[in-house]
Amino acid sequence: MYYLCQRAVIIDTHVALFGEERVTVEPELFSGRSYCEFPSNTPPERKQAALASSLDIESSFWMTEESLCRCLQAADSTSVMKVLVPPIPLNVNDRVTLVAFKGNPVQLLSCDMPIKHDLPERTNPYILPR
Repeated sequence: MYYLCQRAVIIDTHVALFGEERVTVEPELFSGRSYCEFPSNTPPERKQAALASSLDIESSFWMTEESLCRCLQAADSTSVMKVLVPPIPLNVNDRVTLVAFKGNPVQLLSCDMPIKHDLPERTNPYILPR
């Protein structure tokens, strides 16, 4: 997406509310959870009819909002903004709309640019660590 856009990309996607699983895309570590798009024996015509789902991937990884922002930052986005206004119909807690900008960073006078450690992962208090 970074190479296809000239200035910004709009991402409307599901996110994991808690980072129960971790994946590494060297050198970064991202948190989220796996989501089953289709059972392994789903016929192609059923997948084709489910246009809101992935067509070729049976399982996807939903990053936490924090990991998704860090991923966009690692891909050289200079700013990432969450769209809150206007409200987007059907956006629930596990869905976000983000706008990621590329280009020269702009100094924000209201806050410092977050670094990796400023975007901590939320943890689910009901899941015991292994």
